[in-house]
Amino acid sequence: GLDLGLRLCIRQRPPRGSGGRSFDAQSEQTERLNVAQNSIEAYLSSFGYPELITPPAAWELAPQERMNWFAEEGDGIDQEDDDAEMVWQDPRRYWDWDSAREVLALIPVAKLMADAELRTKFLTLADSLLDWTLERMNPSWREGDPHGRSDRHNDLLQWIGQLSKTLAYICTCLSEEDATTRYLSKIYQLEDEQSLSLLSGFVDIFICLTVLDADEVSPDAIAILDSALTRVLQDRTFERRSYREGEVYGYDLPRLIPSFMFVHVPKADMAARFANGDWSEIEVVMPLVDKFVKTAGWVPSVAEDYLTLVERAAEHYPPERFADQVIAIFEMEDLTRAGWTNTTLPARIAVMVQNLAEKKQSLDVGLAQKMLRILDFLVDMGDRRSAALQLSETFKNVKRGALLDGAT
Repeated sequence: GLDLGLRLCIRQRPPRGSGGRSFDAQSEQTERLNVAQNSIEAYLSSFGYPELITPPAAWELAPQERMNWFAEEGDGIDQEDDDAEMVWQDPRRYWDWDSAREVLALIPVAKLMADAELRTKFLTLADSLLDWTLERMNPSWREGDPHGRSDRHNDLLQWIGQLSKTLAYICTCLSEEDATTRYLSKIYQLEDEQSLSLLSGFVDIFICLTVLDADEVSPDAIAILDSALTRVLQDRTFERRSYREGEVYGYDLPRLIPSFMFVHVPKADMAARFANGDWSEIEVVMPLVDKFVKTAGWVPSVAEDYLTLVERAAEHYPPERFADQVIAIFEMEDLTRAGWTNTTLPARIAVMVQNLAEKKQSLDVGLAQKMLRILDFLVDMGDRRSAALQLSETFKNVKRGALLDGAT
């Protein structure tokens, strides 16, 4: 069934130069019925599973199309014309990605990956689908042309969204090394916008499958997410002193930030952790949170989702971790320039300091000094609640002597 569905996604364009006037719906219907019949006969006559069809070439080198609206039916450009310029263009035999994404959405990935024979065939298909997509996004024949890379991938957004989800399902069955070598390394090499367009859907689903819903979170899952986060942090948005510093742009990065903070699913009672309100295993993902916050916590959007995480996981969030992470953010300096002015971020941090202090009635000296240091930062930013907290019973007798050492 899968092979038949994929074969029906390979279509034929009308002859070049005809302007679509040669399209014959009846003829196309007959051709598709033949494809279906041949595929079924091949399956019934074989003893094993057929090799899955792969997409045709993403581009075709052919004579440049010349429109002749007055030509007779079947005419158009002369394919044998030696004077016709050869140019790269959409192939006549093409991959109908709009139909193909619907086929991909129906694939039972886990069942295919569990069968040794089907697994090999399916992985080969996935390899070809990603390679076809990357070639459409960045044509190899345009390498070296600084004007050759455009927003071409915008035409493929729905296809990219489904392919990235399918790859996420596949990678749940692969080791970190295999997933990176086979798929992720190719995605990481793309320019920022293109890379994020594939990673946003991938990370979203992968976290749901391997973290939120999994019985146990595997080391491979954390390693895959860590490598994806490393690539995301290379985006120009996270460069200090850049143009429009601190602004999060586009469609994909605003999806990725809450995903890596594990707050992109507001409520899911049937989840195994986090989304069901149980944050007792927060330490499992803390290396990812730590990395994200200490690298990009100065970006207001990152800080907002980070605080949402801390608020949701308040009962289990380690106070020492919180203090170290917030201090790391403040040490990045010039948060006003980054867009923290007129936000609720200082007030939310102050509330968390107060709540954590009250929850842990007797703070040890080191943690109390860290909390007081956070309050000092907040007071400098004009937060009145923090000034009042400094004079509370919890902090009024805490000495600042060790604060300058940057307790971490």
